[in-house]
Amino acid sequence: MALVNNKKLSIQITDTSINILIANKNKIYETHTIKLENGDCRDGNVRDKENIIKLLNDYLEVNARDVKNVSFVLRGSDIITRYTEVPILKNDALREAVSFEFKQFIPDIDDYYTNFEIVEKINTQEKKAYKILLVAAPREKINPIVEIAEEIGKELEVIDILSNTLARVLKNSDHITSEESTGVFYFGADSSTLSIIENNILKFERNLPFGVKNIFNEVYDQITATLLDSREVTNIFEI
Repeated sequence: MALVNNKKLSIQITDTSINILIANKNKIYETHTIKLENGDCRDGNVRDKENIIKLLNDYLEVNARDVKNVSFVLRGSDIITRYTEVPILKNDALREAVSFEFKQFIPDIDDYYTNFEIVEKINTQEKKAYKILLVAAPREKINPIVEIAEEIGKELEVIDILSNTLARVLKNSDHITSEESTGVFYFGADSSTLSIIENNILKFERNLPFGVKNIFNEVYDQITATLLDSREVTNIFEI
C-alpha cells in the first residue's frame, strides 16, 4: 500500500529573509531560513521576484521535491483587518453584506483582494448575528506570491495573515487560556505586529513602524554615547 504524503510547506517572506517550514500536524521535518539582500522585499511586498524564486527553487529541489502544496504567511502595514457584525444570512446575501462592509473603509476596493471568516455565531433571543473578521490585501502584494507559487512548482493552498496564523497555532497552547485576552508581539526587522487573541480568536491587529533594527540602533547609539563620555572623562584625567 502506498504511503500518503501529508507534508505541508509554509513560507514567510520577510524584509530580511525567507522562512520555510515543512511539517504536518504531528511532526516538523524541516525549518530553514534563507537570507535576503536588502531591497528584495519591503514591508512584506516582493521587489525582486526572480531572485526569491531562484533561492526557493535551489532549496526546495533538494528538500521538498515530494511536497505538492504550499501556503504563504503575510504581514505588512498595508494589510487591513476589521471586525464587524452582520445579521445571520445565507450565502449570496451574506457575501453582499460583507462586500458592503468592505466598501465602507476601502474606497479603492478594486485594488484589493478581500476575504472574510465567520469567527462567532450569536443566536440568542436578544441578538442573532455573525461576528466576522474582514481581511483585505493589495493586489500588488498578493499577485507576486501567486506567481512565486507557480514558479516553484507547488499548488497554492492558502495565503493567510501572520496574526491569524499565530492565533491558530496558539489555539491549543497551554500558555494561554480561553477566558483571558493574550497579547502576541512579533518583532520584524523594520516593523512589528501586535495581536490580541481572545477566546482563541484574533480580535485585534496593529502594525507598528519599528522593529529589531530600531532597537539595535537605539542601543548602539546609547553605547556609543557612553563610550564617548568615558573617553572625555579619561582625557580629563590625562591632562
